[in-house]
Amino acid sequence: LSLISIVPILFMEPIKNWAVSMFSFTASFYNGRMGMIMQILILVLTFVCYILTRKLKDNGSVNMSTKNKPIIQEKSSEKVAKFLEKNALHKKDFAEMIGVTLSYVYNLIDDTIPFSTRGTTLERIATVMAIEPEEFEEYKIPQEPILIDESVEVFKQAMDKKKISVVNFLKSFPRKKRLEVVDMLRGALPVPIDYKELELIGQILELNREEIYGMWEKRVRQVLETNGMNVNANAALVNSMFDCARKFVNLK
Repeated sequence: LSLISIVPILFMEPIKNWAVSMFSFTASFYNGRMGMIMQILILVLTFVCYILTRKLKDNGSVNMSTKNKPIIQEKSSEKVAKFLEKNALHKKDFAEMIGVTLSYVYNLIDDTIPFSTRGTTLERIATVMAIEPEEFEEYKIPQEPILIDESVEVFKQAMDKKKISVVNFLKSFPRKKRLEVVDMLRGALPVPIDYKELELIGQILELNREEIYGMWEKRVRQVLETNGMNVNANAALVNSMFDCARKFVNLK
């Protein structure tokens, strides 16, 4: 490209001599004011084109060298270790949240030991850290579909709205329940059918009782249908049952 940009200068004088020899009237143009101005403009434009092509070439080589450089990703072990430190989360608490032993957590943050490749464990870790599991290079997308529960999405939206981190949300539950909540958030378990458990979630997220009851009723209907009951055919019985339930929780 640089060579092409200076071609006009190389051929300017031969073209001038050819034009004067073949067409004598062009001599007055070349030797006149306009001819000199045109020659000067050609020289200036050629110089500008040469500079621009050199810059394009230099930028291209810089981009190529940048592309060839390997992208250094943060190790999964470092990512987890920084998360625990930033959130002042004890390793024992973290172990309970993701369903592993304390020694397993120590192995996770040890960069000399290969990081876990267990899909379930990586999904639980990602859920607690509030990131996508794909951010761990060891994670492989599972073939099984993930359960998307509208109620869980409501919980997540409420957490975002109230700026409650996943860690603080989990700490609101008894230790033995935290793993179940993690699995619920990652789409491996549906919302609990136990009304008291749903009510506890509602209290933590400050959801109104009508909303919580609606989630519970929907979950019970799912269980009844899954176990073979025709809810529509038994509408009178099902509605009577839910009417009693609403009275029991003081919603009527």
